[in-house]
Amino acid sequence: MMIHVQKWEDHKNIIIFDERSDSSVQLVIYDDNQEDAFLYSLYVAEVNRRLGNANYLMVFAEKKAREFCCQSISLRVRKTSPQWLKDFYESFGYEDTREDKEYCYLTKKI
Repeated sequence: MMIHVQKWEDHKNIIIFDERSDSSVQLVIYDDNQEDAFLYSLYVAEVNRRLGNANYLMVFAEKKAREFCCQSISLRVRKTSPQWLKDFYESFGYEDTREDKEYCYLTKKI
């Protein structure tokens, strides 16, 4: 597992890369709201899907966010995405908080 933290002008990017499964997750923590991390992306190479790699990364990302003193993680799912994607996040305890024309927003207290 490789973890890279990038510090930008107004936020931190935390990129977690699992070399064995060619998968990654990226969290963003904004300086003006450090209690809430934003799950920017989750990627698992197609050949490594349905093997538990996304689950592993989600658990690891939540652990890493707690290490940065975050109390919640938010994310968004495009309304045009397949239903299984939203179901996946909800299976980890993420709950709908709002929606707009393009996205459903979900949050989980960690």
